[in-house]
Amino acid sequence: MNDLPGNVLGVSAEGEVTTSDYESVLIPAIEGKLKTNKKIGMIYQLGTGFKGFEIGAMFDDAKIGMKHAAAWDKVAFVSDHPWVNAMKFFGHLMPYEIRIFKNSELQQAREWIVGDNDEHGNWVENALGKINTEFPLSGGETNEDLEQ
Repeated sequence: MNDLPGNVLGVSAEGEVTTSDYESVLIPAIEGKLKTNKKIGMIYQLGTGFKGFEIGAMFDDAKIGMKHAAAWDKVAFVSDHPWVNAMKFFGHLMPYEIRIFKNSELQQAREWIVGDNDEHGNWVENALGKINTEFPLSGGETNEDLEQ
């Protein structure tokens, strides 16, 4: 993905995501961003041709996410695939903001991920820090909607 700030990684996956994809593309890209940024964001799009993850790729995903847990600021998952529903649960357990978008909402994901960046690609903290009480779910509802 182009036209993203220097502290934001954009990835689009089609077909089956393999262990090799993680080890030769995604992990080096994440670690490269972390060489020049304390905090990073990511747009992870699973396109319409996405078929799934190899077990090894899922392990690498968990490993890289945990290894750099404090370095993530925001992650936007963009997908129409049913597995993304698991992110609704696990997203609440993460120490960073996660939002789910449909493939048709890729532009909104881009706007959200860069929304708190200044002109130099640095995250701008608001008065409340990075507390997200409005975790969007795939249907557009928020946590408050679920509590009612």
